[in-house]
Amino acid sequence: MRHKLARRGDNILTDILLDCFGRPMSVQSSEVPGRSVNRSRYYMSRQTVWGKRQQLKRLRARADATEDLVISAVRNFIGSREQVRSFLLRLSFCDSELDRLSRRCHEAANRFGNIRRGDLRHVLQALIVRIELSLERVKIVMRLSEVERFIRWDGIGLFGSQNAEWAHSSTHLIDVPAGAIRYSSLLAMPVEPKLPRVGAHPSPGLKRLIGQARELQSLVDTERDKTLAELAATLDWTPSRFARVLRLNYLAPDILLSILDGTCPKSLSQTKLVQATLPMDWALQRQLLGFPPRPSPEGGE
Repeated sequence: MRHKLARRGDNILTDILLDCFGRPMSVQSSEVPGRSVNRSRYYMSRQTVWGKRQQLKRLRARADATEDLVISAVRNFIGSREQVRSFLLRLSFCDSELDRLSRRCHEAANRFGNIRRGDLRHVLQALIVRIELSLERVKIVMRLSEVERFIRWDGIGLFGSQNAEWAHSSTHLIDVPAGAIRYSSLLAMPVEPKLPRVGAHPSPGLKRLIGQARELQSLVDTERDKTLAELAATLDWTPSRFARVLRLNYLAPDILLSILDGTCPKSLSQTKLVQATLPMDWALQRQLLGFPPRPSPEGGE
């Protein structure tokens, strides 16, 4: 496999993207001779003296997927009237201007679809202070003074940043529960083989819940003409019970496997699992249900 530096203009996150150890990430493109004419782009950590001393290898993330995720997260933030009003209040807007700018947020978010890629890099450089990638999170620090200006912008011409104001701008953290980091050429997933462990006794009740969740998902997949309430009625369940068990399919893979292996925390009961206000964020699921956090990544290239 041959690695080459990609053209700078194609890499819209250059200079604002770092890995979870604070190392800047730049793009390399690779191609496998004889397999494909299309090159794959990756953002890869630049090795540092500290990283070498700690024996941390470089981490990498697919460039296209990472860029799409960042743009989607930024668009979602700017297009959310609730979040826009919240940060405008932080910037001391409290009169008719607050309502006027809030009404423009959807138009501003849709504007991303019309920005040429060559100009998009400059827009993101203005809107974003920095982005940090970790095993399960993408953290985007937004520069609110520029977000306000972007909402005011009419989309005509180039969006010019006000660099002189950056040092004094308030910021907002967009914390996206998504894994962008890859170890070597493999996508990192929290799936490990079962290890022998003394005292590992799977709970029949918890295992039954996971089995029911999978059966409910199969029912949803096959009976597409029925509502959730109608599906629940076929089992003589309440819609609430049906929904609570169904969503167990969205537990983190390591939590599901721990339940099946009998290595989950003793405090995890059927009632706690079903009644929990279950977030989609895997890290928050672990914290809520009493599981230890996943270790920080130390693999890479």
